[in-house]
Amino acid sequence: MFIFKYLQLFLLILILHPTSALSLVQEDGVKGEWDFEHYDGPLDPRLIIDHQNEKQEFYDEYTGRNYFDVLLVPELTDLSQDFNRYIYPNFSCSKYELKENLAYMRYLIRLTSIASLYEFYRQTSIALYQYGDEKSCQIDYETIFKQCKPKSKDMKLFIGRVSDFFPDIVDWGKYPIKLKTDRRFSLETYHPDLVKILRLDFGGDEKSHLIKACQFAKNEIQSLCSENDEYMAAAQIKEIRNEILKSSAFKILNRSGKGQACFTRYEEMAKDMEEIDDKSKRIIKTALTSKGELKVFWFGALKEFDDQGITLVEQKKPEPVKKVKKVEEKKPEPVKTVDIKSIKIIRKPKPQPKKPEPKPVEKVSAFEKALRNFEKSKEKTVVDMTSFKTDYKFSKKTLEKFNGSLRSFQTRKQLSKMKRVDNLGSVAAPMSLTFIKYLIDYNLHQGLYNMTGILSNDFYVINDLENKSRPVKIKLDNNKDTGFKWKIWVTDLE
Repeated sequence: MFIFKYLQLFLLILILHPTSALSLVQEDGVKGEWDFEHYDGPLDPRLIIDHQNEKQEFYDEYTGRNYFDVLLVPELTDLSQDFNRYIYPNFSCSKYELKENLAYMRYLIRLTSIASLYEFYRQTSIALYQYGDEKSCQIDYETIFKQCKPKSKDMKLFIGRVSDFFPDIVDWGKYPIKLKTDRRFSLETYHPDLVKILRLDFGGDEKSHLIKACQFAKNEIQSLCSENDEYMAAAQIKEIRNEILKSSAFKILNRSGKGQACFTRYEEMAKDMEEIDDKSKRIIKTALTSKGELKVFWFGALKEFDDQGITLVEQKKPEPVKKVKKVEEKKPEPVKTVDIKSIKIIRKPKPQPKKPEPKPVEKVSAFEKALRNFEKSKEKTVVDMTSFKTDYKFSKKTLEKFNGSLRSFQTRKQLSKMKRVDNLGSVAAPMSLTFIKYLIDYNLHQGLYNMTGILSNDFYVINDLENKSRPVKIKLDNNKDTGFKWKIWVTDLE
């Protein structure tokens, strides 16, 4: 009982004066139990226990023993990130190889961006046409590319060649014009990707928003083709990289077998550049991930053939101005008298009769040939569509007319109106064979289906390709029996 009272007193002293008790123990040099909650040491109260040698020491003592060694032997700096970014690329693509390809890589990034922005511009133009606006966003070379001021040789070649792409033929039959009374018309039905970008970046899909988007795309294209852009960071867009790597133009970069490595190094350089506009980035990514092709890209990716001296697109050279030389009047020379005796008479052989020139063989078109065969047999006669395609080549002026002012004639609305008012397709108002050939040659299938849907498969045409005035009844069809290709038969004459 007496001992128990002293134990209670001792515990009370420890509780009330923990630091004093601890200091007493520490002053004796005996390592007893530490109060971890109120630890005042330099580091922490952990113990390092060596179970194998049955030794233990405080972490403070271990640190103090090795303190100067740590200061004198500095820790190795991790340079792996710097190595991978700045040193390793030199092994896979040297500075010389990078410098050799840098200008062309820069050009291909611009070209891919231009081609992607053009697809967006084209869709915007078609959408505005559906709203009844044919002037605010025209698809022609003069509006888009003629304003370019290229500096590099490759860009100059592209701007010169891309003019051959125009007029850009559109299957206008796919895109009906919105009627004022049509409340069900939705632009999203025809251009879902375009509408998504319009709503996100241009405030909506109304006419005013389309005009704004069209102007933006045109400005970006002209900045790129004039090489005044800030698109160096566009290399970071993986869709651009993928498009370039799969194109034939990549062969130029990959001549040394290090094309991908050099492109990767170029990307590393571009990481520190300011990123391109979010609108442009979204437009480019959408164009490159869609199923459609980049229509104008090919005209700028012909360096492989240029280096071999192969011409795929003829460059139009201005005709030299002929200088007219002034004709100087010559003074008449005095007439010399000749002695008649000194003149020798030379008799020329009699001219042989000329051989009759062969008469030119009359060239008969595929349509006229089918017409003559029908007149003989009086049976339905098929037109040779292979020959029909090569019989006549459309001029640029004619293509611009069909793709421009006459484009509405591909739509059901306009065809129905002409059928109702003019009785289009009849003997009195036959359809133009030139227009049918244009639709077939350029695979404008919707326009052809609209035509057969309104006029039926049998209707009268006039062979205006050869200035013929006689109406001819034809059958126009595309089905399983024709191998899903358009075919024409002559079925009757007027």
